[in-house]
This record gives sequence, structure tokens and C-alpha cells, in this order.
Amino acid sequence: MDAIGMTEAGRRFSELMRRVADGRERVIIARHGKPMMALISLEDLARLLTQNQTTEESRAAARAVLAEASRFRKRLLAACGGQPLPESADIIAEMRGERLTAILGGAEFIDRG
Repeated sequence: MDAIGMTEAGRRFSELMRRVADGRERVIIARHGKPMMALISLEDLARLLTQNQTTEESRAAARAVLAEASRFRKRLLAACGGQPLPESADIIAEMRGERLTAILGGAEFIDRG
């Protein structure tokens, strides 16, 4: 998509407007060679606005989930007398080791990582 100068855009405005409105093109308008604005169809604008709204809604939902997780973490820490729980990965590794020990008939399994 090439940029078109302001003067030329003014001269060809009706043509550019038709091309954009028909959904065939997006037009970048430049001033002194620097892109300044774009002409886009109403469909493109609606799509951009919807996308932006969805993104904002997703961010708000993510913030709410993180806030709830933080509140839960604080309640859990308080319930454990201020002692943090072990890491989940450590608990899983320990459980796997116990399971393998049971499978091997009591022989201890050493995870070499």
C-alpha cells in the first residue's frame, strides 16, 4: 500500500473515496513524505473497533483472574501459617518417584534429571 501526497489525495478524493468504500483499497495519505492518516472502509473500521473492544475485554478478564489468584494465594498462605507450599514440580517429581518405586517392587528409583 503506497502513500499518496495530500495534494494529489485532494484532487482525487472522489475516486479514492469510491475505491475505499467499495472495499477494494486502503489509502495512506502522506504530508511531506510522512504518512499521516489512512482512508479505510466502514467495514475495516468496524472490524478494528470490534477487535480493540475484544482485546480490552480480554485484558480486563485476565486482570480479574490474576487478582483472584492473588487473593487465593494470600488466603492459602495464611491457612498454612505463613509457610509457602512446595513447588508443584517438586511434588509431581516426588509422586513419580514413589510410583516408580512401587512399580519396581520397592526398589528405590533415583531421578537423574
